[in-house]
Amino acid sequence: MNPIDRRTPRAFTLVELIIVIAILGILAAIVVPRFSSATDTARANGALSQLVTVRKQLEVWKLDHGDVYPTLDQLQIGASDWAVLTGKTDVNGDPAPAGDKGPYFPNPPVNPYTNSSLIVATGAPVPSAGWTYDETTGIIKLILPAAVKPQATELAQGDFEQPAD
Repeated sequence: MNPIDRRTPRAFTLVELIIVIAILGILAAIVVPRFSSATDTARANGALSQLVTVRKQLEVWKLDHGDVYPTLDQLQIGASDWAVLTGKTDVNGDPAPAGDKGPYFPNPPVNPYTNSSLIVATGAPVPSAGWTYDETTGIIKLILPAAVKPQATELAQGDFEQPAD
């Protein structure tokens, strides 16, 4: 056998490994912020969709109950609020298992920013709650945590309230 034809097994050099790791690092630096942005966008879209659904269901409630929105007290019935919209009610809006109105939701709607379904009065957002509600106008808003910048969401000014810092 000719000594020139003999080949020794060859491994990757340290320089080659460093180049590959650097390229992978650059790709990760480009891709990770895009995924982070996609998460924020998905949360904003989910919040807006949830808000639109809740508002529509409150309108259906109003039509079913003599052109009157539910009171804040009615909405706050139940362990996680929303019992009058997740169960059956009578014509007066009181929970009634044999009632002919509702249910309007299968489960209480959850604010994706606070992970809460609790409702408080408009003008008094509580960081641990999910929604504010004005019973005279039927306007419901999401509670947006103080750390979330409104411009980072697709919510209009009338769609949310933020607790004071």
